[in-house]
Amino acid sequence: MLNTKDNFTESSSLLKKEKKRRLEPDFTPDESLENKLWVFLYNIGFNKLNIGRGCQVSYGRESKSLETKSVDIVAESDDVRLYIECSMQQDTLEKINHDWIQHVEGIRKYENNNDKNIAFVFFTNQDVSESVKTKLREKRIKLLNEKLIEYFNELIKRYKKLAYYQLLGYLLEGQSIKKFKKEDLSIPAIRCKYKKKEFCYLFGIQPEKLIPLATVIHRKMGGDNEVAGTYQRLVKKEKIKEIKEFISKNRVVFPTNIIIKFDVKGKDYFKPIGKQVNEIQFGILTLPDKYQSITVIDGQHRLFAYDGLKEAESDLIYVIGFQKMDIESQVQTFVDINDNQTPVPPSLMWDLYPLILESDDIKARIATIIKKLNSENEASALYGAISYDSAPYSEKGSKITLESLCTAIKSCNVISKIETQLDYMEIDSKDDKTISNIIAEYFNSIQELNTEHWNRKEKTNNLLRSNQGIGALVRLFVEIWHYLLTQNKLNCLKKNDFNTLRQEFKNLLTPVNNRVLKLKTTDDIKKFKKIGEHGKQQIFMEFVNAIIEGGYSDFAPETVKKQKNIELENWIQELKENAEHSTLEAKESFFADTNRLKSTKQLCQNSEDAIRGIIKTVVAFSNYKGGNIIIVLVDKSFEPVGLDDTDLSLKKDWETLKNAMTQKIKAEISGLPKAPEIERYFSNTKTIAVIKVIPLDKKRFEENDLCVLKHDNNCYKRENGDSVPIYTNEIRKYCQQVLKEFEDETQVAEEQND
Repeated sequence: MLNTKDNFTESSSLLKKEKKRRLEPDFTPDESLENKLWVFLYNIGFNKLNIGRGCQVSYGRESKSLETKSVDIVAESDDVRLYIECSMQQDTLEKINHDWIQHVEGIRKYENNNDKNIAFVFFTNQDVSESVKTKLREKRIKLLNEKLIEYFNELIKRYKKLAYYQLLGYLLEGQSIKKFKKEDLSIPAIRCKYKKKEFCYLFGIQPEKLIPLATVIHRKMGGDNEVAGTYQRLVKKEKIKEIKEFISKNRVVFPTNIIIKFDVKGKDYFKPIGKQVNEIQFGILTLPDKYQSITVIDGQHRLFAYDGLKEAESDLIYVIGFQKMDIESQVQTFVDINDNQTPVPPSLMWDLYPLILESDDIKARIATIIKKLNSENEASALYGAISYDSAPYSEKGSKITLESLCTAIKSCNVISKIETQLDYMEIDSKDDKTISNIIAEYFNSIQELNTEHWNRKEKTNNLLRSNQGIGALVRLFVEIWHYLLTQNKLNCLKKNDFNTLRQEFKNLLTPVNNRVLKLKTTDDIKKFKKIGEHGKQQIFMEFVNAIIEGGYSDFAPETVKKQKNIELENWIQELKENAEHSTLEAKESFFADTNRLKSTKQLCQNSEDAIRGIIKTVVAFSNYKGGNIIIVLVDKSFEPVGLDDTDLSLKKDWETLKNAMTQKIKAEISGLPKAPEIERYFSNTKTIAVIKVIPLDKKRFEENDLCVLKHDNNCYKRENGDSVPIYTNEIRKYCQQVLKEFEDETQVAEEQND
């Protein structure tokens, strides 16, 4: 049972008087905050609201034992009822926990309105922490702030009904629209493939069905629902008016389609009818019935011009709907349609962001900073080093693509991390000049440590200015910045002392440079780049480990731990999906006889043959691309059981075990270039050992010089997940095959980097 007090009314005369009262001055600050939101809701189209301050809402199982909550604002429209708590309280989490959440759960339980959607809202003019946002999300309460209200008020001036549906899309995101039935949104459609595994759909639909589903990503959208890639301008009232007149008078089909993006789950959203012809399939498409499930990429004016017209019920508008299109592709499609009708490369998109996005948009800021470092700051290591369409001519040789550098800066949240610290130190960062100087000094320090390498013009011979290297170096910046912060090394910024900052960067980057100096040849660099083919993370971790080994043992501990956990999880998943293969194997133990342990409960030494079985795999991995042997994983199930009751019990501690394994491997193999690295991992506190085998270099394969197991004087290779002998008459042919494979992989990687 749920009741609202009599002051919750839809009387138009009472609501007009209430609006006039709430617009008067001389209210207390918290009343003014409530009034601002109340007037906004009235203006946007809510036709039932509480009169006076607060509305008593009673709820419970029986009328004699109802709980009562005074809700600041209760508002209702034809589509939704809102329960809103307003607050100016600094400690918003305490307010939410004690005064709001328990009542939200009670009201939601007894709210029995079957015709309208229900939303619970927390409105504040205070900055809200991430913990508060998380709490609100957990309890399905939407956060509203003044910035969002300003956006919607601006949209009301342009076109009220679009503002109304944008608000519903935000507040009711993910909720099914109660006024729609599934059959209302099931329509004939043609499905076409537009990417390898992605489809678009062509269909006609009445505007009245599409309008409530539609959201438009505007450049001025902000607040808790900030969209990093907003790209459309606000609608123009005059343009909508002109289109309304066109619809009413001309009664013709629009010559161009509305372009939308929608997300659907499950297998039944499209039911084919008949046979597919040339990858074109006719069928019945069921559009998602949820708010904010459809984004209008192009055609917002044409769509919303139908609002309020009788033609919205009968006319068909023709739509191309893309399934699961990310924000980058949406922006690109928008630019394609409205500007040049040609595909837009990623670096061109970054080049365009300062033009098509607001100046305070994070992408526009990043692109502006980097483009200025490339074209204006001659002292910058990045001057003339970045490639994009509008870049000034430069003879600096090997170029960093604008997309690779900007994307790395964005994905690593470099700007916000710098900004947070500058704000804490009360250093102005509004014009991005200080942020630009910090980024410049970081790359300047890299250039100064190894000017010869940084300035190399040959693309294949330059790691530091390759896209893989830059991506890793940007990630490394975040760790270095955090380390300098924890070591109180950033105080020099208060004095605008960037020379000292550069030296701090150089101190930490010196071990990284020492690692790069070990890459003597072009082949060394190619091989090092290869470890980043599936992401920059591997090269980044090489740099992190170089700093740790270079005397900074306390550097990036959480990153190292997290990376190890991710690596182990990925290996286990790979084994479960693909079993053991050419670079990955699992073993139950190294020194301990696990079979005897299972049958007799006695811990005994493994046989020499069993140990050599593992070492045989080390030989095979060395004779190919290297690889990882994980100990202890149960065969077939590949579940981690840990070394604690086996090898560690035999060898007493980790260091003793690690040294014993290393010595045994070295003693049993002839021609091993370097002893494998044996690292400790953990799975639910269980100790796991990973033998990381290093492959032979190219020269060894050219000389047909493979590693040999001393026991039987055989070379080994990987074949169908096993280690099998390479007989003497096969060695030359095998080495040629491996060299050809390496050459093909290098060529593919270079083509991808061009």
